Amino acid sequence: MIRLRSYRPDDRAFFVALMASPQAMAWLEGAKPQAQAHALFDRLLAERGQMAAGLLLGPDGRAIGHGYLRHLSPGSEAELGLVLTPEMWGQGYGTEAVRRLLELALVGHGCRRVISTVEPGHGASCRMLEKAGMACRTQLQDRSGSYLLYEYRAE
Repeated sequence: MIRLRSYRPDDRAFFVALMASPQAMAWLEGAKPQAQAHALFDRLLAERGQMAAGLLLGPDGRAIGHGYLRHLSPGSEAELGLVLTPEMWGQGYGTEAVRRLLELALVGHGCRRVISTVEPGHGASCRMLEKAGMACRTQLQDRSGSYLLYEYRAE
Protein backbone atom coordinates (compact mmCIF):
# COMPACT_ATOMS: atom_id res chain seq x y z
CA MET A 1 0.00 0.00 0.00
CA ILE A 2 1.26 3.45 -0.95
CA ARG A 3 1.20 6.16 1.68
CA LEU A 4 1.62 9.93 1.41
CA ARG A 5 3.50 11.36 4.38
CA SER A 6 4.12 15.04 5.07
CA TYR A 7 7.65 16.12 4.40
CA ARG A 8 10.16 16.34 7.22
CA PRO A 9 13.50 18.14 7.07
CA ASP A 10 15.36 14.81 6.78
CA ASP A 11 13.55 14.10 3.46
CA ARG A 12 15.51 16.88 1.74
CA ALA A 13 18.21 14.67 0.17
CA PHE A 14 15.67 12.32 -1.41
CA PHE A 15 13.53 15.19 -2.72
CA VAL A 16 16.48 17.11 -4.19
CA ALA A 17 17.85 13.97 -5.87
CA LEU A 18 14.42 13.17 -7.36
CA MET A 19 13.87 16.72 -8.68
CA ALA A 20 17.43 16.81 -10.10
CA SER A 21 17.02 13.45 -11.87
CA PRO A 22 16.88 13.91 -15.67
CA GLN A 23 15.09 10.56 -16.04
CA ALA A 24 12.45 11.16 -13.35
CA MET A 25 11.76 14.70 -14.54
CA ALA A 26 11.96 14.07 -18.30
CA TRP A 27 8.20 14.48 -18.91
CA LEU A 28 7.84 17.42 -16.54
CA GLU A 29 9.83 20.63 -16.70
CA GLY A 30 13.11 18.72 -16.86
CA ALA A 31 15.64 18.20 -14.10
CA LYS A 32 15.91 21.10 -11.69
CA PRO A 33 19.27 22.53 -10.66
CA GLN A 34 20.04 21.50 -7.07
CA ALA A 35 19.69 25.06 -5.75
CA GLN A 36 16.20 25.29 -7.26
CA ALA A 37 15.24 21.87 -5.84
CA HIS A 38 16.44 22.96 -2.37
CA ALA A 39 14.38 26.17 -2.63
CA LEU A 40 11.31 24.20 -3.69
CA PHE A 41 11.72 21.85 -0.73
CA ASP A 42 11.99 24.85 1.63
CA ARG A 43 8.76 26.23 0.12
CA LEU A 44 6.97 22.90 0.58
CA LEU A 45 7.95 22.84 4.25
CA ALA A 46 6.84 26.46 4.71
CA GLU A 47 3.50 26.04 2.91
CA ARG A 48 2.23 23.01 4.79
CA GLY A 49 -1.52 23.31 5.08
CA GLN A 50 -1.90 25.39 1.91
CA MET A 51 -1.42 22.34 -0.22
CA ALA A 52 -0.98 18.67 0.51
CA ALA A 53 2.47 17.57 -0.59
CA GLY A 54 4.55 14.77 0.67
CA LEU A 55 6.77 11.82 0.32
CA LEU A 56 5.26 8.77 -1.34
CA LEU A 57 6.19 5.68 0.63
CA GLY A 58 6.06 2.21 -0.87
CA PRO A 59 4.73 -0.93 0.81
CA ASP A 60 8.06 -1.47 2.57
CA GLY A 61 8.10 2.12 3.91
CA ARG A 62 10.84 3.22 1.50
CA ALA A 63 10.58 6.59 -0.27
CA ILE A 64 9.48 6.06 -3.88
CA GLY A 65 8.41 9.53 -5.01
CA HIS A 66 6.73 12.89 -4.49
CA GLY A 67 2.99 13.54 -4.59
CA TYR A 68 0.96 16.69 -4.23
CA LEU A 69 -2.51 18.25 -4.26
CA ARG A 70 -2.71 21.93 -5.08
CA HIS A 71 -5.97 23.65 -4.26
CA LEU A 72 -7.31 25.55 -7.25
CA SER A 73 -10.58 26.47 -5.57
CA PRO A 74 -10.51 25.54 -1.85
CA GLY A 75 -13.13 22.98 -0.94
CA SER A 76 -14.14 22.30 -4.53
CA GLU A 77 -11.23 21.82 -6.93
CA ALA A 78 -7.63 20.57 -6.79
CA GLU A 79 -4.81 19.56 -9.08
CA LEU A 80 -2.80 16.43 -8.40
CA GLY A 81 0.64 15.44 -9.52
CA LEU A 82 3.36 12.98 -8.72
CA VAL A 83 6.90 11.99 -9.60
CA LEU A 84 8.16 8.46 -9.00
CA THR A 85 11.72 7.26 -8.90
CA PRO A 86 12.41 5.55 -12.25
CA GLU A 87 13.02 2.15 -10.64
CA MET A 88 9.38 2.19 -9.44
CA TRP A 89 7.89 2.80 -12.90
CA GLY A 90 5.66 0.13 -14.42
CA GLN A 91 4.80 -1.62 -11.14
CA GLY A 92 1.39 -0.07 -10.44
CA TYR A 93 2.67 2.31 -7.75
CA GLY A 94 1.75 5.39 -9.80
CA THR A 95 -1.87 4.27 -10.22
CA GLU A 96 -2.12 3.49 -6.53
CA ALA A 97 -0.59 6.88 -5.64
CA VAL A 98 -3.13 8.68 -7.87
CA ARG A 99 -5.95 6.79 -6.11
CA ARG A 100 -4.59 7.84 -2.70
CA LEU A 101 -4.33 11.48 -3.83
CA LEU A 102 -7.88 11.37 -5.24
CA GLU A 103 -9.16 9.97 -1.95
CA LEU A 104 -7.34 12.69 -0.03
CA ALA A 105 -8.80 15.38 -2.30
CA LEU A 106 -12.36 14.05 -2.22
CA VAL A 107 -12.67 12.79 1.35
CA GLY A 108 -10.00 14.73 3.20
CA HIS A 109 -10.45 18.09 1.49
CA GLY A 110 -14.04 17.92 0.21
CA CYS A 111 -13.11 18.57 -3.41
CA ARG A 112 -15.69 17.82 -6.09
CA ARG A 113 -13.29 18.02 -9.04
CA VAL A 114 -9.64 16.97 -9.37
CA ILE A 115 -7.51 17.59 -12.45
CA SER A 116 -4.08 16.55 -13.64
CA THR A 117 -2.11 17.52 -16.74
CA VAL A 118 0.08 15.35 -18.95
CA GLU A 119 2.22 16.04 -21.99
CA PRO A 120 0.78 14.45 -25.14
CA GLY A 121 2.75 11.34 -25.95
CA HIS A 122 3.38 10.35 -22.34
CA GLY A 123 1.36 7.16 -22.65
CA ALA A 124 2.44 5.68 -19.30
CA SER A 125 1.07 8.66 -17.36
CA CYS A 126 -2.12 8.69 -19.41
CA ARG A 127 -2.72 4.99 -18.67
CA MET A 128 -1.92 5.53 -14.98
CA LEU A 129 -4.50 8.32 -14.64
CA GLU A 130 -7.12 6.37 -16.58
CA LYS A 131 -6.61 3.22 -14.46
CA ALA A 132 -7.16 5.40 -11.38
CA GLY A 133 -10.51 6.60 -12.77
CA MET A 134 -9.57 9.92 -14.35
CA ALA A 135 -10.69 10.79 -17.89
CA CYS A 136 -8.96 12.85 -20.55
CA ARG A 137 -11.23 15.82 -21.28
CA THR A 138 -9.30 17.96 -23.75
CA GLN A 139 -5.96 19.02 -25.14
CA LEU A 140 -4.93 22.57 -24.31
CA GLN A 141 -2.12 24.91 -25.28
CA ASP A 142 -0.29 27.54 -23.27
CA ARG A 143 3.00 29.40 -23.66
CA SER A 144 5.00 26.34 -22.54
CA GLY A 145 3.33 23.99 -25.02
CA SER A 146 0.53 21.52 -25.41
CA TYR A 147 -0.91 19.33 -22.64
CA LEU A 148 -3.77 16.94 -21.95
CA LEU A 149 -6.24 17.79 -19.19
CA TYR A 150 -7.43 14.81 -17.12
CA GLU A 151 -10.34 15.12 -14.71
CA TYR A 152 -12.14 13.24 -11.97
CA ARG A 153 -15.53 14.49 -10.78
CA ALA A 154 -17.16 13.34 -7.57
CA GLU A 155 -20.66 11.98 -8.11
